[in-house]
Amino acid sequence: MYKSIIFLNVGIILIMSSCSSSVYSPSLGLSGKNLKEKQIDISGGVGMLPETQPNPSKEATSGAFLKIGYGFSDNVNLNFSAWTAFSNGGISSSRGYSLQSRIVFHQQEKSHFEIIPRTAVLIDGNTINGYGLEFAAVYINNINDKLFFYIGAGAAAGTQKFSKINDANQNLVYPCGFGVIGHLAFGYNILPKLRAVMEINPILELDTFDDNYVNIITPSLTIGYMLK
Repeated sequence: MYKSIIFLNVGIILIMSSCSSSVYSPSLGLSGKNLKEKQIDISGGVGMLPETQPNPSKEATSGAFLKIGYGFSDNVNLNFSAWTAFSNGGISSSRGYSLQSRIVFHQQEKSHFEIIPRTAVLIDGNTINGYGLEFAAVYINNINDKLFFYIGAGAAAGTQKFSKINDANQNLVYPCGFGVIGHLAFGYNILPKLRAVMEINPILELDTFDDNYVNIITPSLTIGYMLK
C-alpha cells in the first residue's frame, strides 16, 4: 500500500515557472489527527494563490480551494484537491488539481510527523499550463482537545512542459523552476469533527526560465469536516 501511494504521488505540482503564469495552492489545511481507515475528510477555504511566474505587481491572486481525503489505513490516506482563482468578482480560468498523500510515522499521544508528497496539474482555460511536485515534511502537535498546530516545509519543482523552448535571449531551455514552501498553521476544533485552520505559507520561488527569484507569504483559511 505504501509503495502504491508513493508511486501515485511521484509526478507533478506546486511550483511552476514558465513563460505563462498560472496559480497554485500551497495550503495543506491539515487536521490535528490523521485520518483513520475508511474515514473521509472534506475541507475547503479561501486564501491567496501564488503565481507561478510572479512579478512585483502580481505575486499572488485571491482564490478558493476544495479537498476530499480518504483513509486507506490508519497511517496512509489520499487527498484530491481543486482550486481556482478569482477575477473581477468572478471565477478565473486559471485553476488546478492535485493528488496528495499523508503518510504518518513516529506517532505519539499528542503529536506525530507526516511525509506529504503531492502532485498536480495547472490549467488555464482548457489548456494544461504546468506540472509539478512538492515533497513536504510536517510536525503536528495537539495542544489540547481544541487547539493544534503544525509546522513544516517542502521542496518543490515544476515545468510548463517537458521540452525546451526559447527564453528571452533566444536560448533553448526548459520552462521550469524550483522552490521551497513553508507550512505554519494553527487549528481549532469547533466540534469533535469540525475544524478551522489558519495557515501561512512563506515561499521562495526560483524561476530558472526568467532567471529571477521572489519571496512571498500567502495566508489561507480552511474549514474541514471529518465523516465517520
